[in-house]
Amino acid sequence: MSSRSAARLSRQALRHCRNQRAAVAPLIRPTSTTTTTCPSNGFSTSPTRRDVAESAAYANADNSEVPRWARTPERMKAPFSPHITKDPARSRWKVNDDPKKLDTALGRFLGHNGDRLLPDELKWLAVTHKSFDQGRRGFNDRLAFLGMS
Repeated sequence: MSSRSAARLSRQALRHCRNQRAAVAPLIRPTSTTTTTCPSNGFSTSPTRRDVAESAAYANADNSEVPRWARTPERMKAPFSPHITKDPARSRWKVNDDPKKLDTALGRFLGHNGDRLLPDELKWLAVTHKSFDQGRRGFNDRLAFLGMS
């Protein structure tokens, strides 16, 4: 595709967005969560002022009571679970959150004082499979972490 045809297509897309916004605007009552079909900043990849303000507010939030690896960032949480099953009782899994069980397992796996070889964050990341919370935590390492080191 030449740059001339790319520019023409982008102008058409912008024109289409403006026409849709103008046609729909009288029908929509203003609310606090009004959305449009096209982004307000066109094809810009730079963050808007609202995005910058939200990320600053998130960075200033007090999350010191929970370690970074043990929580999901608020903006990465899904509004609902995509794992819908016919029998909801089959979808309940008990996940270990007891550090003593993990230390015992690492002691058996790595030998005497094996639980002291890794810091807490690395221990949990090493045994947490990537499919756990998939797509919501970008820093969730694979189960094969111990085998690769």
